[in-house]
Amino acid sequence: MTSVAAERMPDIGAGLRDVIEAVWRPEQTGVAVSLGAARRRQPHVESYFILPHPSRPRLLLPADDVRSARRALGAYRGLRTGQAEAWARLIRASVLSSPTASRLLRQLHVHAGSEAETLLPQLAELLDYPGRLLAMLAVRQPGPSSKATIGLLDEAGRPVAFAKLGSSEQTDMMVRNEALALSEVKGRLPTIFTSAVRAETTWHGHPVTMMAPLPLDARRLTVEPLRMPQPLLEVASSGDFGDREVSGSSYANRLMARLETCAPTHREVADALMRWCRQLCDPPGQLRFGRSHGDWVSWNLGTHRGRLVVWDWEQSVRDAPVGFDACHWYFQRSRAHRGFNAAVAAVDAVAPGLVRLGVRAEDTARVADLYLLETCVGGLELPASAGSEGDVRAFGELARRRVER
Repeated sequence: MTSVAAERMPDIGAGLRDVIEAVWRPEQTGVAVSLGAARRRQPHVESYFILPHPSRPRLLLPADDVRSARRALGAYRGLRTGQAEAWARLIRASVLSSPTASRLLRQLHVHAGSEAETLLPQLAELLDYPGRLLAMLAVRQPGPSSKATIGLLDEAGRPVAFAKLGSSEQTDMMVRNEALALSEVKGRLPTIFTSAVRAETTWHGHPVTMMAPLPLDARRLTVEPLRMPQPLLEVASSGDFGDREVSGSSYANRLMARLETCAPTHREVADALMRWCRQLCDPPGQLRFGRSHGDWVSWNLGTHRGRLVVWDWEQSVRDAPVGFDACHWYFQRSRAHRGFNAAVAAVDAVAPGLVRLGVRAEDTARVADLYLLETCVGGLELPASAGSEGDVRAFGELARRRVER
C-alpha cells in the first residue's frame, strides 16, 4: 500500500516510496513526509539527504549535520566493492564536503505533531540508548524480498545498531527467521562472527529486529567456499546435523509441499519439477543434513581479525543437505554475469569438490541437483511481477533434462 504522502511526490523512485511506507507509515501514524532542497520552515523531527536523487535513490543519510552524514557514509568502506567505495568517496568529497555544498542535495523531511508516532524514539528506548538516534537507510529496488534496513547511528554518525523491518507476509517471515537463526547459532560458531540480536519489537503489525553493528574494520571476503570449508561445516553443525534418509525427511516434505503450492499457477513446470523431486528424494540412501546459511555469497561475508564475518541469515534453515551454501556461491556468481544456464553449469562443475565438506563422492551430484531443484522452486514461488517467463521455462527444461538423463 502506498502512502498518501508518497503519492503527492510523483518524482520519487518506487524504492523510496516503499521505504516511506515501511518506516514512517503516514496513513497509520499521523506523520507527514515531504521533499525539499533544504530545511523547511515547517518543523520536522527527522531530515535526510537523498542520494543521489529522489528519482534514483540509493541511500538516505541524516541531514541535520553534514559531518555526521559524511562519517556515516565512510563506515564499512572495507566491505564495499571498489565501484561502491569510489562512489562513496566522490559523494564525501563533493556534496558532503561542507554545509554549503550539501544544499545541492534534495532532502526528505519527516513532520510529526504531538499525537504522531515515529519509529526511532521507540527503537532508542528498546536499546536503552541515552541519546538521540540518527538513521541511514538503504533504498533498494522493489521486490518480494526487499525490506527496509536502517543503520542506527549516534549523533556523530557512528554505528550503534541496525534494524530490519518486515512489510509483507514474506518479508515478515524473513525478519523473524533471521532473528531465530542468530539466536540458534549464538555461541556455536567458534571461527565466525555474527551480529547479536539486541531487541525485537513490532511496528504496526510487522516485525522489527535490531542487531549489533558489524566490526567497523571488517574487510570484504572473496575466497571461494571450497577453499575454506571449515566455516561451512561450523554453520552446518549448528543445525539439525547428521546423516538421514532423504525420503520422508522434513526437508523433502517441505520441498514437495512448496511445489504443490506452486502447481495451480505453473502446472506444467511444477509437474516437471515434482518428477525431478521424486527422482532425487524417493530412492533410499542417506545424505548429511545441517544448517544452511541460505545466502552464502561474497556480499554477505567479510573478515575481521582472523575470523569470518557473516550476516544476512534471513534464508537460513536447520535441515538442508550439507553443500547447499557452497553451491549457492558458485550459482549466484555465475548467474550475475552469464545467466541461468551458465550458473547451472557452474554448480555441476564444482559438485565433485563437495567432498571437502564431508559429502560422499557418490552423493555430490545428488546434492548439487537438489540445490538446483530448490533454486527452481524458489524462482517459481516469486510473484509474476518479480519473475520472468524465460526463467520459468528454463526451470521446466532443466527438470525434464535431468529426469531423462
